[in-house]
Amino acid sequence: MKNNGSSPAPGGSPNERVLPLGGGRNFRDLGGYPTLDGRAVKWGRVYRSGGMARLTDADYRYLSTLGIRVVCDLRSSPERREEPTQWRATPVVDYRSWDYADDEDDAGTGLRALFSEPDMTPDKVKDAMLEAYRDFLVKHRDKYRHIFLCLADGSTPLVFNCSAGKDRTGIAAALILLALGVHRDLVVEDYALSDQVVDYEAELLTANLSETLRKDDLYRWIAHVPMELVRPVLRSDPGYLENTLAYLEETHGGVMAYIRRDLGIDGATMTRVREALLD
Repeated sequence: MKNNGSSPAPGGSPNERVLPLGGGRNFRDLGGYPTLDGRAVKWGRVYRSGGMARLTDADYRYLSTLGIRVVCDLRSSPERREEPTQWRATPVVDYRSWDYADDEDDAGTGLRALFSEPDMTPDKVKDAMLEAYRDFLVKHRDKYRHIFLCLADGSTPLVFNCSAGKDRTGIAAALILLALGVHRDLVVEDYALSDQVVDYEAELLTANLSETLRKDDLYRWIAHVPMELVRPVLRSDPGYLENTLAYLEETHGGVMAYIRRDLGIDGATMTRVREALLD
């Protein structure tokens, strides 16, 4: 199923998990998952994605058929400047983004420092990823809250994205699906699906060979790091999400307590989210 996020030309069937976008990266529909109370997440309401700078004219013709109304771009200001999204599907979307700098950027936070440490090992890199995921819950709670509020207001179809479409986006997707009552095992499977959809190692190699990148660009720099150290950063390891959920249970009383207290989503708002997204 690995296809770098790109399937054949647009025109796939409705209710398709991975959207058939030639220039997409990990653009997926969160619909179709059953919930514990016997309902199911509606197709065509919420999408998750990686960076969308490479979407083609044909992709935008396909996306226009979906009627997406809101884009929530979770990337940092430098990321958006490096790979700007030039959304041109119809209708015109409400494009939401947040300004924050490189030192707060989760996709590249501390990678140079991490890989420059002496005696670095794959296990130490994995530990750093586990810590980064826990940090997401604090650094991006305003963004996660905003997504929930959009869903409660019926501002759908909505797509949220980061760069790879697996880390910041993976946490957002998991919070939404768990809040809707999707079984935890299915939520973890959805998270791990990124590794089947995108060949991140191949993307890294392609980026390194690109003549458009500066010599000091992070992708070029990482290409000189042994792959066994880089691989834990590129993976959608189910253990990353499982560890994050366990952390929420230990420190917050669970996902719903985090959503209620840290994101400020009360019961009435959550009811509207479920009404909007569940059949």
